[in-house]
Amino acid sequence: MPTPSEQQFIDKMISEGWEVFSSGYPDFVCLKDGKSILVEVKKDDNDFLRNNQLDMLNILTTTAPEAFIWNPEVNYLTPLEDYKILMQHKSPDKAYRGEHLKSQIIPTIDVVLTKLSCKRCGHSWIPRHSEPPAVCPFCKSRVWMKVKRNHSK
Repeated sequence: MPTPSEQQFIDKMISEGWEVFSSGYPDFVCLKDGKSILVEVKKDDNDFLRNNQLDMLNILTTTAPEAFIWNPEVNYLTPLEDYKILMQHKSPDKAYRGEHLKSQIIPTIDVVLTKLSCKRCGHSWIPRHSEPPAVCPFCKSRVWMKVKRNHSK
């Protein structure tokens, strides 16, 4: 339930065309025409930001935080972009509304891919799969993992 000051703020911003989201820390995130602003509402000029509020606003405006989704069943931080892709496949009707699927566990797989280099042409790449490729993607050599011998006479 918003305070009277917060409700005044919400009404003002909506009348100016902003979408207003109550986030709690800071009080509001507002969106309009692709721009977002963070707002901490105070009841009057004598109501100052607490140190933790000032710290949070500074953190949010001076860094580009990454967004993750977590739940206790999975116990894994899922990057927001991965979550969106999963939701498009699992539940297209809910994917863009951001509704959380409480009964569904999001599978996560830890994959470690190491950078590979062709010992023939020197090309480096990160593979798409965990199995080594049959050929170098650049020079197409089938023996990309073997050093080229120097045949001198």
